[in-house]
Amino acid sequence: MEKGNHVAKNNSDNSLQFWRGKTTAFHSIEKSLARTSHPPRIPEMKRSSLFPILASTVLAICICAAVQSSFAQAPNGSGGQSAVVLAKLTPPVYPPIARVAHITGEVVLALGIRQDGSVESANVVSGPPLLQQAAMDSAQQSQFECRGCGEAVTPYSIVYTFQLDSTEQKGQYFPKVTQLQNHITLIDRPPCLCDPSPTVIRKARAAKCLYLWRCGTR
Repeated sequence: MEKGNHVAKNNSDNSLQFWRGKTTAFHSIEKSLARTSHPPRIPEMKRSSLFPILASTVLAICICAAVQSSFAQAPNGSGGQSAVVLAKLTPPVYPPIARVAHITGEVVLALGIRQDGSVESANVVSGPPLLQQAAMDSAQQSQFECRGCGEAVTPYSIVYTFQLDSTEQKGQYFPKVTQLQNHITLIDRPPCLCDPSPTVIRKARAAKCLYLWRCGTR
């Protein structure tokens, strides 16, 4: 009888130790899972230092995307300026009244170019009033090339510069017209305004008047 009680007691002790070991192992697994599910927090100082870096990175990405988009749209989105070429220029003529008044300056025109290269419209953007019509006449009579224009009328900007040169140099001929893409320069001489003094007309007198104090006019 005592031997049976001793065996039962040993069995209960073994089972108790078994469950204690299981409980300890369970708590260990639970703690390890808690560590992996909750990573260590970043200190406040490190998080504040990371924010400017992240913001700069996002801003750089946005700028790169905007630049790439603008380059992709440049051939079609810049008003067709790169697709229009001035093929044959009709030289401008310096207005005589502007030469007399010594008026110089730049005239900026906004043109509308058809697909065949002809001028559909011409409007003055800026410039001296006495020089605007000369620039308009030259632009409307010039011939353009519209390369790869997808629209019926393509906008184009052209600039005329009017200058007066009074220097005397050999081998120079005026007026001079130069063209650099859509910039035309006209150089001419100012007119020579002479103001001669009045001519004094004297009467011829007879030789006998030389011996007289007075000579009556006949």
